[in-house]
Amino acid sequence: MEVDEALAKLGTIGLWQSLVYTGWAIACCFAAAIALMGPIFIAAMPEQYHCRLSENETFIVNANNETDQCHVYRNGTGKIPCSNGIEFQNVDFGSSIITEWDLVCDRNFLGELTITLKVVGSTLGSFFLPVMADKFGRKRMYYLLLFLYTVFEAAHVVAYHYWLFVLLRVISGCLQTGVYISSFVAACETLQAKQRTFGGIFIQTWWAIGMLFLCMCAYFIRDWRHLQLTIALVPLVSFSYFFFIPETVPWLASNGRIDEAEKILVKAAQMNKVHMPEKPLRSSQSTERLSNNSPVKEASTMDIVRNVTLRKILCCMCVLWFANSIVYWGISFTSTMLSSDRYLNFFFNSLIEIPAMIFSLLALQRWGRRLPNFIFFILAGLTVLIVIFIPLKTASGVSLKPLRMFLTMFGKWAITCTFNSVILYTTEVFPTNARNTGFGLCTLTARIGTMISPFTVSLAKMIPWLPGVIFAVVAFVSAFVCLLLPETNKRPLPDTIEQISSWYTEQKYWSFKMPEAEPAAITPVQPSNDNTHTVEKIDFRVTQV
Repeated sequence: MEVDEALAKLGTIGLWQSLVYTGWAIACCFAAAIALMGPIFIAAMPEQYHCRLSENETFIVNANNETDQCHVYRNGTGKIPCSNGIEFQNVDFGSSIITEWDLVCDRNFLGELTITLKVVGSTLGSFFLPVMADKFGRKRMYYLLLFLYTVFEAAHVVAYHYWLFVLLRVISGCLQTGVYISSFVAACETLQAKQRTFGGIFIQTWWAIGMLFLCMCAYFIRDWRHLQLTIALVPLVSFSYFFFIPETVPWLASNGRIDEAEKILVKAAQMNKVHMPEKPLRSSQSTERLSNNSPVKEASTMDIVRNVTLRKILCCMCVLWFANSIVYWGISFTSTMLSSDRYLNFFFNSLIEIPAMIFSLLALQRWGRRLPNFIFFILAGLTVLIVIFIPLKTASGVSLKPLRMFLTMFGKWAITCTFNSVILYTTEVFPTNARNTGFGLCTLTARIGTMISPFTVSLAKMIPWLPGVIFAVVAFVSAFVCLLLPETNKRPLPDTIEQISSWYTEQKYWSFKMPEAEPAAITPVQPSNDNTHTVEKIDFRVTQV
């Protein structure tokens, strides 16, 4: 039987799927959320600060009775930049890299640089780490990269020089990409086709849980070095189930390691208390697919680019990932603060992820992939356009800030829904031996969007309406790009290019008709009477055009 048929034989969500899936989910989203959102507190910027005065220096106060934060007046010299460091006031946290290294005034960009360079590191990792996971296995690469990532994250604690801290950010960002992609793909490959919608979206719940956990840790741990050490040690929980969590069955089967895949399936069946043939992946009916246990050719970036079908999918998915990234982070950077309390604000922003996850899950199960993504992108684009035309106050002086905030959060909810669904969609449109590589290339475009989005803040100061127009156009274009992709709902994860190509021949661009479900018709396999076993493996080679 096929791999997806064998996974279907295990039942819906049994004990084995629950434990393995949860293990990968914690490894993927819980730890990733804590690491990616950590700089919000580690690089927290106090609102009030001024120069520390030296002898013969006084503050400069303007006509509005506001103190110049970055300059002082020195007798005999005049106005000069701060020469004796910065003094921070009313700090609602213990310390951050901003307060330790005085990253304000003319050094203000250095604080933002630490976040940007981690994204640069993640971008570099997207080039080669996903390919290694396709070649050497999800589990092996995940734990190797996780160990290295933990070491470099912990090293931040003893980085007492700014540029050493920056270097560690780049390295940890690079490793974090491999950790996230390997674990996410492994989580999706644990489930059969009809469970993937639930599994691919529900995994994002752990992202929200991770953000809430970070909020709690940051509230009680106010020193940035202690908080950084906590962030570094959280992923170590994954090592507690190293000997339990297996390599994924689809990867083993696609690389000719049929015996290992079958042992995992049999053990899983025993845990779920269901019947499974001793050799579930053998079939006497497909003689043309007999082969030895040698691994098949891995799909490289050039393999994907040269193939017409994969190239089309890659281009469409890169547009969707770029749009998700620039619109999501752009809305976040240019939105009004919900509260003056940074912890309360972060708590609310964490909670918005949960209703987005729930609604996207229901929508994807009911209407597939193409239609929900189309609608979510349209809603996000319309929302940011509407906000442009709403003033801060009415002519009578009534504040419209609550309305603007509601619409902004609704736009963030819509783009979060697309983010959840596009991540799942990406794992479903690439064949097994190109899945990690394709996923990595898509995240590369997301990193580019993340690096560009902070510049929209400066753009908004010069032309307030232009960022909203850019976000809307990107969202609208992405909505129609969704129509160029095949519907994957209720279909098994593709193993070959031919499978994906057949989906395209059945798909009409302007039709949202759901494909018929492909149930796993499981047929029992008669065990062989002799002592020699013929090893059968599906050929997952990428066809080059």
